[in-house]
Amino acid sequence: MRLRPTCTDAAVSGVRFQLLLALALLPALAGPARAGDVEDCNGPPTDKAEAACSAIISDAARSTDDRSKAFAGRSRFYIARGKIDQALGDADAALQLNPQFLSALIARGYVQQRKGSLDQARADFDRAIELEPKSPFGYLARGNLRADQRAWTDAISDYDQAITLRQDLPAAHVGRARAYVESGQPDAALADANTAIAVNASTPNAFYWRGQAYRRKGDIDRAIEDFSRAIAQAPQTERNAYFARAQLYSAKGDYVRAIADFDRLLTVLPGNKEIQEQRQQAVAMQAELAKSGATVRRGAGFQQPGDRAGKAVYRTGQFRGRD
Repeated sequence: MRLRPTCTDAAVSGVRFQLLLALALLPALAGPARAGDVEDCNGPPTDKAEAACSAIISDAARSTDDRSKAFAGRSRFYIARGKIDQALGDADAALQLNPQFLSALIARGYVQQRKGSLDQARADFDRAIELEPKSPFGYLARGNLRADQRAWTDAISDYDQAITLRQDLPAAHVGRARAYVESGQPDAALADANTAIAVNASTPNAFYWRGQAYRRKGDIDRAIEDFSRAIAQAPQTERNAYFARAQLYSAKGDYVRAIADFDRLLTVLPGNKEIQEQRQQAVAMQAELAKSGATVRRGAGFQQPGDRAGKAVYRTGQFRGRD
């Protein structure tokens, strides 16, 4: 079950956010420039970066190379802010100036992926790999696309290549961990998630996918612990981890905590039917438990990992419906 684009965490969904981190590692500008412009345009995607990139773009005295890189830098800013059409326009402009610019190809491919133009996205990623086969970023981008298409074997192959080229790239390890979880290889997923966390404990989605690996192995307490860590990293934007943790609290019979997590989700996704239904089930089971005075037991609709009926839910714990 895939988290649909309307249920994304922050501006982008799931592991695809890793691509922004990869793009941030690519040098956007080189050569002489006005003081501060290069550094700011090439830095984190802040308002200051947008202003710096725009200044370079507007400067007729700047070289074509500088302007193409500034367009790519501003496209990265727009991606981070969720301004997809503006990001596409800037990526196109960068490629008009330099059709072989890797960063712009990856940025445009990512935006096309966000817009649902998967063939165009794949073409850009393939071209990036063709131009720079020794760069891990094209393989990472294509692996993310294949993962979103649920082509797990192909995605793993691309992540393998990215990791071969750069072993300390946590984004690729997280992407491959996701693919391993979804394809039923939790031990391999744990190894990748642990590597990503060892390289950078703040890597987005690393704790989430390690939690999903533990969940597949039936280690519910460790899964809840990792989902809680994922939430702590991004309490205002994390949604999948809240949903997964709520399901596991329900599976344990801890309906108070489950309902609290479902309530938190409904504050940002008030129309999501799946969350509403699972919250209602948790409330019903809590009431039944209180009425009967029975010992805590597992309720209908909250199958433990490994149960055939609950296998898909417990594979990812992501939203099935739109918000």
